[in-house]
Amino acid sequence: MNDSSGPRVDLDTATQIIEADRSDLADQIHDDLIPLLFVARATVDRHDGDEMRQVSAWLADAMQTARAILNWSHTPDVNSANWRDELRRVIELLYPDDKRVQWRWGSVDSTTVISAERQIQLYRIIAEAIRNAVKHSSADNIIVADQLEADGYRVSVTDDGTGFDPADLPPNHHGVRTMQRRADAAGMTLRIDSRRQGGTVLEVHV
Repeated sequence: MNDSSGPRVDLDTATQIIEADRSDLADQIHDDLIPLLFVARATVDRHDGDEMRQVSAWLADAMQTARAILNWSHTPDVNSANWRDELRRVIELLYPDDKRVQWRWGSVDSTTVISAERQIQLYRIIAEAIRNAVKHSSADNIIVADQLEADGYRVSVTDDGTGFDPADLPPNHHGVRTMQRRADAAGMTLRIDSRRQGGTVLEVHV
């Protein structure tokens, strides 16, 4: 299972992954950031002093959204930090008041059994799974765990939320498709077990 070089990713697959990420990022900017900036600009243009406090709040929201997008998009430095530590740092930075995410890491040092390239892909997949659970699942508990097994290394994200049908995703929902492409490109196995009102279990096996 030791892996020093990681799989070679063909250009088409790499491009698909990058473009899906960019599309997701563009959706967030379009849906979350631009409306805030538009409203702030329109209000400022009216020069109404009584509304300036609201303008300040809108701009603060815009800056927070921009910072979240930037933090989410950055590439983890797996050469100087364990990908698990970096993942927890970013999640707690993005959701400082959300106590639903519970970390149950095992004692294994995953950096000794998977390559840096795979660590980055694993980071991206698990981060997206956590984000989906936080934003969409209405879960009370989101458990992130890993385990070294006889046949490989397994990481899971389990929530007790509303669940969804993986086979019935709208075409503009890129998250699950991007996770699958990342797993395929890195030679990992992605499994999603979810049903409506039944919670979700996502597992990645390396």
